[in-house]
Order: sequence, then structure tokens, then C-alpha cells
Amino acid sequence: MAKTADDLREEVLALPAQERARIASDLLASLDSEAVDEVELDELWSAETQRRAAMLESGDVGTLTWHGRTAGHDRTAPEPPPNLGADRQP
Repeated sequence: MAKTADDLREEVLALPAQERARIASDLLASLDSEAVDEVELDELWSAETQRRAAMLESGDVGTLTWHGRTAGHDRTAPEPPPNLGADRQP
């Protein structure tokens, strides 16, 4: 009888962490090795950046400074990296 994906998942989850990590790494590497259409990927990212820019220009979304983002969330937030958000207004 052939094993289903659920059967394999249960078996793998029963393995020690190091074995699971090795299998996870192998699975991820197998996905990365599949051919990626770079032109299509570039077109998708270009469309996404244009969509986001249009949202900013229309006022549908805004920007935040580092301090504006962390204000009220975590009083122990670290200082932002140099120049991050220094040229942006909330």
C-alpha cells in the first residue's frame, strides 16, 4: 500500500529534531532547484512595486518613521539603524 502525504508527515514528525531539520532542508532545496521563470518573476515584482507606489500616491496608505512604527508598542525598542526613515515624514 502506498503511503499518503499525511502518513509521511506523521512519520517525519516522530523523528528527532535533527533528522526533521535535515529532511526540511532537503525538501526546501528541492523546491529551490526547480526552474524559475526570471522574466515572469521580474514582471510580477514590477507590477507589485507599481501597485504599492500607486497606493502611496493616492493616499490609500502612508509611511511611518521608525519611531512612529514602534511608538506605544514596545517602550524598550532599540534605536533604528542609521538613516532608516530619516528622510520620511509620517
